[in-house]
Amino acid sequence: MAKPTDPTEIKTGRPAKNPELGKRMNVMFRMNEGPRSQVARKAEDNGRSLSEEVERRIEQSLRGDVRIHALMTLVGGPDMLMFCSFISGDLNNAIKEANNKFGAEPEWFKSDEKLEYVCAHMKNRVEHTVQAFAGTCFTGAAQKISNHIISQE
Repeated sequence: MAKPTDPTEIKTGRPAKNPELGKRMNVMFRMNEGPRSQVARKAEDNGRSLSEEVERRIEQSLRGDVRIHALMTLVGGPDMLMFCSFISGDLNNAIKEANNKFGAEPEWFKSDEKLEYVCAHMKNRVEHTVQAFAGTCFTGAAQKISNHIISQE
């Protein structure tokens, strides 16, 4: 029997897989019902199968490790990354407080009142954060930073 040449006569099946990705492996593992249900809901929300959602989240996790390592290298190590995350959280809280006190508009850096409020809050928080870290992470560096902050007053 001759092969059909008309494309409408050719049966279509699953789309061809990307050969560069290689063969997908089956991986089996156990999971509690709570997290499984959460991942299943997210998979449905994202239009993916449970397997695709799990695979995507694992890939994101692995990329995240690389990003965190790069970020730690950029800021000077894990202690400095933690310090920066505390300061970032403090700044975020100061901005929220300024918006609650003075209104959401204009943005905090476009309003003299808000900017002054955020700067005052941050000066206080940075000093406390540096001193909190001084005894645990940056014994010498934190004291120098703290002395510098105090000398600026």
